[in-house]
Amino acid sequence: MSDLTRRSILKLGSALIAGGFSPLRVSAQNATSGKTFGVLGRLDYSKAKATPTICFACTNHCGVIGWVQDGLVRKIEGNPLDPNTEGNLCSKAQGMISYTYYPERILYPLRRVGKRGEGKWKRITWEEAYTELAEKMRPLRENGNPEEFVFHYGRDKTKGYTKHFTNAFGTPHRLNRRSICSSNRRAPLMSFYGRDFEWETQDLSNTKYVINWGGNPYEAYQGGLFMAHRLQSARVDHGAKLVTFEVRPSATASKSDEFYTVMPGTDGAVAFAMIHTILKEGLEDKKFWNRWANLSLDKLRKSVENYTPEWAEKKSGVPAADIRRIAIEFAKAAPACCTMSNRGSAKHYNGMQSDRAIRTLDVLVGNVGKPGGYCLSSLRGWSGKYGQEGLPNLKLPEPKASDPRPWGIGEGFNEIAFKKLPKKVQDRVNNFPDKWRKKYFGELATPSEYPLAWHWYQMRVGQLVYPYIKQGRQKVSVYMSFTLGAAFGYPEANAAREVLKDEKLIPFHVAIDIGYGEQTALADMILPEATSLERWDYHSTNCYGLVPYTGVRQPLVDPQGESKPIQVILRELAHKIGGGMEKHFTYKDDESLYKDWYKELPISWEEFKRRGIWQEKNRAKDYELYERPLTESELAGTNFNAGKLADGALVEKEGKAVGIVKDGKAVRGFPTPNRV
Repeated sequence: MSDLTRRSILKLGSALIAGGFSPLRVSAQNATSGKTFGVLGRLDYSKAKATPTICFACTNHCGVIGWVQDGLVRKIEGNPLDPNTEGNLCSKAQGMISYTYYPERILYPLRRVGKRGEGKWKRITWEEAYTELAEKMRPLRENGNPEEFVFHYGRDKTKGYTKHFTNAFGTPHRLNRRSICSSNRRAPLMSFYGRDFEWETQDLSNTKYVINWGGNPYEAYQGGLFMAHRLQSARVDHGAKLVTFEVRPSATASKSDEFYTVMPGTDGAVAFAMIHTILKEGLEDKKFWNRWANLSLDKLRKSVENYTPEWAEKKSGVPAADIRRIAIEFAKAAPACCTMSNRGSAKHYNGMQSDRAIRTLDVLVGNVGKPGGYCLSSLRGWSGKYGQEGLPNLKLPEPKASDPRPWGIGEGFNEIAFKKLPKKVQDRVNNFPDKWRKKYFGELATPSEYPLAWHWYQMRVGQLVYPYIKQGRQKVSVYMSFTLGAAFGYPEANAAREVLKDEKLIPFHVAIDIGYGEQTALADMILPEATSLERWDYHSTNCYGLVPYTGVRQPLVDPQGESKPIQVILRELAHKIGGGMEKHFTYKDDESLYKDWYKELPISWEEFKRRGIWQEKNRAKDYELYERPLTESELAGTNFNAGKLADGALVEKEGKAVGIVKDGKAVRGFPTPNRV
């Protein structure tokens, strides 16, 4: 048996630190001098400089503060001005330091010299890289075949900059990662509340009852760091209850007040049984439902009449008595109650409809937009969208390039690209409704066999990209991957590697990334990108305090070696390609671009950089956005001013609904076509 105990290990650690050894080790290589930094010792706050930025260790994108000493980022801590984190931080943030100073990070442009995938490379200059790439891309644009350039990204947080580049080039092929990420998680939300709300913002600080369907905010959840803190405070401070349905004892399940194991894919059955129970007990919020739902309660009641708790027990394994009791407790806690689900309940066959059943529970008890309930808060891109009235207009300021024309026959369509498609595909698309035809951009971006996967959201059927290229459904001359790990991380990684190796299918592959991996190994050229600690980015996301905020990612240190931010790479490449592309990229440096991006903020640029976060503290919380009256400027030019409209009538401007009449007043309603 080992003599090591927890106490002896702690003693050893204390002795090492006392002897001058620090547990913080940075193996950073200075690209100019070749000097390698080992153990750095303690951070000297009298010498270190603190700069706020935005974390990029996961999709939460928390506000953080980075400490730089002797030209190295030494520590990351939370920014107390971030209304989501409130200064809290998880350990992943320190990973930004690790990948910035990763010893095997790619620091220079590389060109393949052996067979593709053989691993033989030579260092080249940026000028050589841009020249070769431009010579391959320029003819595609000049000869009317821009669609043969494919830009494929994994995690793009430039908030439109890469699309700005592909639009300027003229290709519709800005493809993102697989839809396995969260398409069927987002679709139910958008089917209820409109395109502007693809993610919810539960008011967990004020809730009394939460039903969690497969979510795991205590361990891994989009927004989980913010949610766990608020949820736990609600439980401790005012006795909120957490009930979890899960297939395994996750961290959240183990900390719940009640935890029920369910058969995989049966969450929807439990939710339907709860709907059945709430209606049978007469606990539905009739006033809210009749005011905002587009289905009668009688029709809903009839549709779930056979979905009893006993039926659900046979499907899910959850006792009928518990299903019935939890449904009643949930309804009686309304409106200070909410559901949460994340991806767990949706990642199954028919998962979208399961999530729609879960979302129905919130509407049925009338908690939507209420304190403690299932709330909707403004997301990204402040540009006068729903719920953003009164906020500064923050948009990418570059001279905008027009979106590519949709593929089809007729005025305003790209007939040349469309006629290259097989006749059966052309016939299928020609039979689409007009609004679908106007969103069709070829088989890679918008596969005609799966129109419901793309006509509502850009997270398209990404798992078809490589099979479709292999089948010849789209000719690809230049393929650019950006922080994409399809050759390793995709379930069909074997198919991805097969296509990426085939030089007949992909004649030229340029990869933009910070490190060498399975994807970059199958490239012909690798361009080194700056990390999140070395670049600028615009940032905004939903706020769990329900008051919108924005932040800025700003560089803490200069890029290592010759790496460059993606914005710089695309800007310089656009100028090299020429032919008019360059006129859309007029900013000489990134700070000037982002300073202009944020110019409508009511504080100075220097003050914003100092804070890293801006929020209008006196703004009302995003409760009941659907009941907010339309402003005078929003009513200008609408049919509401033309004459008296009946209750429930749409308020329209230029043929588009912008509100709905309720009790004689023009209110926002929900951002759906019928505003309910």
